Amino acid sequence: MSTMARPNRTRQFRFALRTLLLVVTAVVVGFGAIVVSTRGGVSVSVHDLGPDPLNQVVVHVTGRSYRLGDIAAGDSRRVTVNPTSESHVAVEFVDARGSRTLLTVDCYLEPGYKGSLDIQVKGNKLAGVQDRGTPNYFPKQSWNECRPAASTTRPSIQASIMVCLGHDVRT
Repeated sequence: MSTMARPNRTRQFRFALRTLLLVVTAVVVGFGAIVVSTRGGVSVSVHDLGPDPLNQVVVHVTGRSYRLGDIAAGDSRRVTVNPTSESHVAVEFVDARGSRTLLTVDCYLEPGYKGSLDIQVKGNKLAGVQDRGTPNYFPKQSWNECRPAASTTRPSIQASIMVCLGHDVRT
């Protein structure tokens, strides 16, 4: 009888071990999915509408900068940004004449916000902005509230835009 009981206990132990392993794996995978789905980030695309390339492109948000490199005329680059606190978005680049330019997009975002922002640059000017926020994910308020853009840091750049949920606004 003792030889019969031993194989049953071994089977029961193996079954319990497999079950425990499956439960632990499910919990770890579930936790990982929650962490990934709650991570924020706004996808920012910079489109160069020409006529010249944009060199050494950098996207700035509060507390962080993201290098995009060079963008050829007609091309675009995308980066996911995560500011450290309340922020707007600024695009810095060197133009064909070698001048450094900073374009400020008047939008509102905070850590954890999700959505996308498409920025079109033509020459040294902001040609348009389109945002596609995902209000379901915004923890407090929409980062894409409508409001006129503040003047840019350089007087030669005339950027008067309005950023509104789901609207394409061109100057």
